[in-house]
Amino acid sequence: MEQNAYIPLEQFIADITASNYFKDNPQLVDDASIARWVYMKLKNFGRNIMDKYEQVIHVDDYRAQVPENFSSLVLAVFCEPHLISVPDDTEPLRVQSRLYAEKISCPEDSVCTECLPSCEDGSCADRVVENLYLNPTTKMSVLYRNPVYVKIGKDLIRNQCETNCINRHIKDSPYSMNIKGHTVYANFKKGAIYIQYYGIPMDENCLPVIPVTPNGYLEEYLEYHIKRKILEDAMLSDDTTNKQYIYSSYMQQELDLSAKAKADTSKINMTALFKAMGHNRFRMHKYDVYLGALKSNYAETGPQAGFGTLSNPNPFRF
Repeated sequence: MEQNAYIPLEQFIADITASNYFKDNPQLVDDASIARWVYMKLKNFGRNIMDKYEQVIHVDDYRAQVPENFSSLVLAVFCEPHLISVPDDTEPLRVQSRLYAEKISCPEDSVCTECLPSCEDGSCADRVVENLYLNPTTKMSVLYRNPVYVKIGKDLIRNQCETNCINRHIKDSPYSMNIKGHTVYANFKKGAIYIQYYGIPMDENCLPVIPVTPNGYLEEYLEYHIKRKILEDAMLSDDTTNKQYIYSSYMQQELDLSAKAKADTSKINMTALFKAMGHNRFRMHKYDVYLGALKSNYAETGPQAGFGTLSNPNPFRF
C-alpha cells in the first residue's frame, strides 16, 4: 500500500470524466463541485481516514481561521511571538514578505541571524518553534514563548473537540476561544494559538486526497456518489428519462457500497498514506514543540481531570 497509498483528486476526476456517460457529456463535470463533495463525504468516515496535524493560527481583531481540513481539536495553546531567526545574508525584504504572508507580527529588533536558542540533553524552556521556508533550502524559524493553555467554549466541547483534549479541563485560563465553522472567536484582540487537530488528508494545494483501502471499496463508493451528485445537479436544470435511469442505478450502487466502504476504511494504514504523500505541507517537521508542565493554568485542573500528575510532556511529536 505504501507505493500508492492515496489517489490524487485530479486522477479521481479524470477517471470519472473518462467513463462512458461523462465522456460524452464533459460539460457536466465541475472540478470545484467534485472537490467539495469528496471532502464532505470523506468527513463521514471520521477518524478512520484522518490524521493529526499542527498549525499556528494568528488572531487579529478577535478572529482567526482554522486550517481548511480542520475537523476536531486535540490541543490549543496561546503563545507569544518572541524572536525570528534567519540565516546569515538573508534578504530582509524576503523575510518581511514571508512574515506578512504568514500574518506574523514581531518587532524589527527581534529579527536576528541564527539566534535560536539550542536545547541540550533534551531540556528546554517551554516554547513552540515554527520553521518557515523562504525557498526549498533557506529556513527561517519563529520562536513563540510563554505558552498557556486556552479555555474553550461549551459549543466546541460538544461538536469539535476530542475526548482526550486537555483544553476540555481548563477552567482558569485568561485566554479563551470558540470555533464556529472555520472561524475562531477569541477573547483577545491579537495573538497566536498553536493547535493540534485531526483533519482530512489533503495535498499541497489544499485539495482532498482519497486513501487507498485494502479492497478499494472507498474509491468505488465515492465514484458512484460523485456520479450521482453530478446527475442530480444536471436533472435540476434538464430533466430527461435517460438521466433519471442512470441516476437510480448510481444511487443503488452507492447504497450497496456504503457499508463495505466503512468497513474497508477501518483497515487503512494512515502512516503509509502520509509516507506516500511525502510532500504534504502540514507534515514536513514544521514545528519543534517543548511544552513542559505548563503549570501556569493547569495546576488546579490536572489531577482532578484524571491525568494523575501535573507533568505534561510534549503531547505528541511529529
